[in-house]
Amino acid sequence: MSEPRLNRRRFLKVAGAAALSAAVYAPLSALAKPRDPDEEPRRPVLIDYKPARVLAASVAVYDSLDPNRRRVVRTVRRDKTIDVAGEFVGPGPERNQIWYGTRDGYVYSAWLQVMEPYRTPKILTDLGEWGVWIETLVAQAPAYAEPDERSPFRYWYNYGTVYHATEAFVDGRGRVWYNTVDEYSSKEDNIAPTNHWVPAVFFRPMEHSE
Repeated sequence: MSEPRLNRRRFLKVAGAAALSAAVYAPLSALAKPRDPDEEPRRPVLIDYKPARVLAASVAVYDSLDPNRRRVVRTVRRDKTIDVAGEFVGPGPERNQIWYGTRDGYVYSAWLQVMEPYRTPKILTDLGEWGVWIETLVAQAPAYAEPDERSPFRYWYNYGTVYHATEAFVDGRGRVWYNTVDEYSSKEDNIAPTNHWVPAVFFRPMEHSE
């Protein structure tokens, strides 16, 4: 039996089907629009944000990692916090070229202290005979002369610093305060041991095993 002749109508039908099949099964990369080599790679979606405390006088948040096109989105002052997530390689000295993603751009990692998200700590009203060690959970916790925010302000306790708390006090509004002791003294520098009262809600009592 002789094969049917490949006339013009049949040729166009076969060629059209082949072209459609090639388009359907072609790799996505072949169909994608070529990327401009000067275009900055699209940043992945970031969700696991953590607060980071600013250690320098101020830091700049940029809209790009490209030093030739980036613009400052905002600046953040010392001891304020920025939400950061992810790590990216950007401009900087060889020892540290890591940048963090922010909700509106990028910030250089060297000037930041990443913090664990704040969670309300266990609050103690009885510290025992010796007391306990407590760790600061927020970027800055205020310390006062007395267990009352209307008393003279004495000092800022920074995130991660540890202090010896010797007693607890519950004020008239039900808030717990810790009395912290700094035993350091120096006659040459005219520094005497000090006591500062701090709101317990900003501190984590440390376990004996730590």
